[in-house]
Amino acid sequence: FITRRHGVGTIINRHVLNVHTRMDIEVEFLDMIRSNGHQPAIAYVRVSEGTADAKTAAQLRLEEGAPVLRVGRLCTADGVPAIYCEDVVDKSLIRAPYTENDLKGPIFHFLQEFCGVYPYLDLADVRAVAADEALAETFRIPVGTPLLNMDEVDYDIDGNPVFCSMEYFVDGYFRHAVMRKKL
Repeated sequence: FITRRHGVGTIINRHVLNVHTRMDIEVEFLDMIRSNGHQPAIAYVRVSEGTADAKTAAQLRLEEGAPVLRVGRLCTADGVPAIYCEDVVDKSLIRAPYTENDLKGPIFHFLQEFCGVYPYLDLADVRAVAADEALAETFRIPVGTPLLNMDEVDYDIDGNPVFCSMEYFVDGYFRHAVMRKKL
């Protein structure tokens, strides 16, 4: 939002103020849907326990097969599936008993309250993917429909991975923007 230039002063980047969805700023899904002019809702939250596959183990710096908690969440915009996200948390981080109801809010709240973990930043691989059968059923779209996919790992202030997620966005509800500048 602000740029400082030696000899010039502080400049407000007003052109970014009206951008609805910036990819460089972490925004809760329901707030993102609302800011884009749609009525948000959570269609479902599905919680399961499992083990880390090779990819998840590498992302979270775990042994393959380590216990993990998976939380799948489908968000709707005006009653239509718009975002599907699956978060994965290392079970050893969980320090307090929880219920499935505790996972209905944003994963950040769960991590803070039940793990004592505060995500600081995330790194995301952003790409287009074609909906497979499972995603097509989730979004109620044809197989092969393009989706925006963000494969991300969130880190705490010390650089430790605290969770990873796969996020899928259906087209038509968001225009994602990234503010880039020369250094």
